[in-house]
Amino acid sequence: MFLLIKEKPITTTTLDKYNNLAFYIAQIKHGSFKAIYLYNEIIDKFPTRVVTYLNLGHCYWVIGNEELAKENYNKYVELMKSQNKDLRKFLSRFGR
Repeated sequence: MFLLIKEKPITTTTLDKYNNLAFYIAQIKHGSFKAIYLYNEIIDKFPTRVVTYLNLGHCYWVIGNEELAKENYNKYVELMKSQNKDLRKFLSRFGR
């Protein structure tokens, strides 16, 4: 991943592709660890990218790190609220 990002940096042009790549890597057995690295790289460059926090939270949850999962879910909710986005779909997943 490091070499890929070094060769083709995360920019506004490549952002969606990297986010999609991380999402698909996370679906592979034990892929969450690689996806976590990639999501954190995305957040480093684009700290207000809402969906990345949701996906990162999910990856942390899968590997059993509930504290970091909750931290990222909370950041997701905070950004959704600050951007006046609809939280109903997310909250319904958690029985709220």
